[in-house]
Amino acid sequence: MGIGLLLNFLAIAANGGLMPVTPETLAHGGFPDDVSLGEWVPGSKDVLLSREDVRLWFLSDRFVLDEFPRTLAYSLGDVIILAGLVVFLGEMLLPRISRDKAPAARPGPAPQNGDA
Repeated sequence: MGIGLLLNFLAIAANGGLMPVTPETLAHGGFPDDVSLGEWVPGSKDVLLSREDVRLWFLSDRFVLDEFPRTLAYSLGDVIILAGLVVFLGEMLLPRISRDKAPAARPGPAPQNGDA
């Protein structure tokens, strides 16, 4: 989860304090089209920037999920945070599967002088 948070922080810090999103992503997601370049996108954590103006574009909100009641733009960092959360919750909530240790070899009778 920490890696995802770091990736999001890098994208936000490199782009003036808000997560950048491009007009293409907004158009794909059905977001409001009355937002101008350089403005905050209402109801989100995003700032609308042209692709050329986005620093660290590969870390920006460039994926869109339309399946929720509200369209959601998300980034690679968000995906990594979610994966880390799933792993963490799995570790905390699911019982641990432990392998039984192999039984120790039982000492047998000591070999006699003529036995091989």
